[in-house]
Amino acid sequence: MEDEVYNSEILALDRYRSHQEDRAAEALRQPVLLATARYSVEGRRWKLTMDGVDAAEEWLDSWARQTTAQAARGVELSRRVAALTGSAEGHHGAIRVVVGPAGQMTRLELDDQVHELSGPRLAQEIMAVTRSAQADLSRSVAEEVRATVGTDTETGQAVLHSFEARFGTDQRETGR
Repeated sequence: MEDEVYNSEILALDRYRSHQEDRAAEALRQPVLLATARYSVEGRRWKLTMDGVDAAEEWLDSWARQTTAQAARGVELSRRVAALTGSAEGHHGAIRVVVGPAGQMTRLELDDQVHELSGPRLAQEIMAVTRSAQADLSRSVAEEVRATVGTDTETGQAVLHSFEARFGTDQRETGR
């Protein structure tokens, strides 16, 4: 089965008119410009053939509008992700971590209860809570991807893969 194909092409094809009634016209075949758009989604193919330049221009205008709309959704996704944070707490609420949109720690709060932990154990707890905060951020990013560009677009998949690669969670399966 073929992978999903999201890019479209306009192909110029030479097509010949033939007049079955007139054999002389058959010999004088005249080329005609056709525009062909090909889409393949999940192994299915749709082929759209348009006769003439007007139809090709109409298709190209439609494609340009769709591309512009997708770009606007990508900008909106970027704006939303830049404003996101993730948070988590651990050790019975004694450790609280907030991470920024890139997964970096922006706030660490420690309660007096952490004094009962050894230094190495405290470090382990802080790291675990930070990873949980990053997972929370990843879930929020996945929600924004679904709400803006969609998880089935190249942009959506790239953003989800980026967070998966950095934080080790599969965002496509994260449901929140």
